Amino acid sequence: MIAQHTMQRNHPTSPRTNGQRLLVSIILVALTLTTHAADFLVESGAPSPAAGGKLTLQLVALNPTDATATREFPATIDATLSVGSDSETVKFQTSSETKVSIAPNGFARITYQADIPGRISGAATLKVTVAGSPTFHFDISPAPESIAPEPAKAGHRFSVTEAMDQQPAETSFFKRHIFPYEPFYFLAGPDAPSVKFQVSIKYRLVNTEIGEDGEGEGWLYRHARWMDGLHLAYTQRSLWDIQAASAPFLDSSYMPELLYERPNLIDPEHGWLERIGAQIGVKHESNGKDGADSRSLNIGYVRVPFVFGDENNFYVSLEPRAWFYFEDMSDNPDLPDYRGYIDLKLKAGWARGLQVAGWLRAGKDFDRGSAQVDVTYPLHNLLSRSFSLYLQAQYFNGYGESLLYYNQRSEIWRVGIGLYR
Repeated sequence: MIAQHTMQRNHPTSPRTNGQRLLVSIILVALTLTTHAADFLVESGAPSPAAGGKLTLQLVALNPTDATATREFPATIDATLSVGSDSETVKFQTSSETKVSIAPNGFARITYQADIPGRISGAATLKVTVAGSPTFHFDISPAPESIAPEPAKAGHRFSVTEAMDQQPAETSFFKRHIFPYEPFYFLAGPDAPSVKFQVSIKYRLVNTEIGEDGEGEGWLYRHARWMDGLHLAYTQRSLWDIQAASAPFLDSSYMPELLYERPNLIDPEHGWLERIGAQIGVKHESNGKDGADSRSLNIGYVRVPFVFGDENNFYVSLEPRAWFYFEDMSDNPDLPDYRGYIDLKLKAGWARGLQVAGWLRAGKDFDRGSAQVDVTYPLHNLLSRSFSLYLQAQYFNGYGESLLYYNQRSEIWRVGIGLYR
């Protein structure tokens, strides 16, 4: 399996100790002294490779400055593998994102792998086409002989653990394509409808990575790298009136979406502005009811996120969005009077700590305002890293929390847990 190098900005982790910071500083100083003339430090892994197996390299990029920097790693690395007079050109590849942000005085590491030809074994030399790279020497053992499998024992039953450990190709494929999208939470409060929950995912349409079985990235991505921003998304938000007889769902909004995003449309190298992104999309929303209770709308929108500070530490983000309505809105012709044509999302806080987020929306004539505030804190920090959940409190005041009652004002608060914020 090719090692992944990703930065999860929203997943809570424990802060570094002073000792860890000192150790990282010492490593950075050492790496800087040894690579002052090179763009990358090249390291070799897998000290005892076998013919037909994998060779592993790691590139390390440094950021000796006091500001967050963005580095572009190569997508592939060419190298010459020699045993005696026999030479072979090998290509190292990575499945990691090659454009990474590096914290001040920090470093980033990406792993690459290449196939070892089955016919090559013995004392080998590897010369890598990266400036400043050393020449690596190691022994390649012959390919292991195939061993006939033992006959299966009669009557063996797989345990639950064994069954869950299986990783079919479909599972690996979905893990590399599905991501969280809008906030994901389950909340409850004292007033009806007392329960509110939201699930939201997005699916990247284009194959951009090398599979765990070594399968290469898709043809479309190789010829049009910008296609990696094309996604399908689905969000569902439901209001559950558990205090009423038979505990019915008061209303649900079903929101499929086709979107294209560039998270780093503008990525400054220095300064207090971390990045500017862009997203365009087409979104449908309906409540799945018929007759007089039917509600639906279709919008085309553009969203421009601005991020200030360090997304790995403390940051502030602003996301203005504007949209237009299209197709039939006969179920709710006056809905734009309450939802308007613009909104603004705001977020401030620590990547691994307390965050306050909210959005503001105005009606068509700016006379029917709505607002929501969410405060989240990672339980990971409170319970000795037992759960990857957030404690969440939410306050809503305005129109349209329910699509069914989009023209009725409500004020309500709830608390609960979040999985993604």
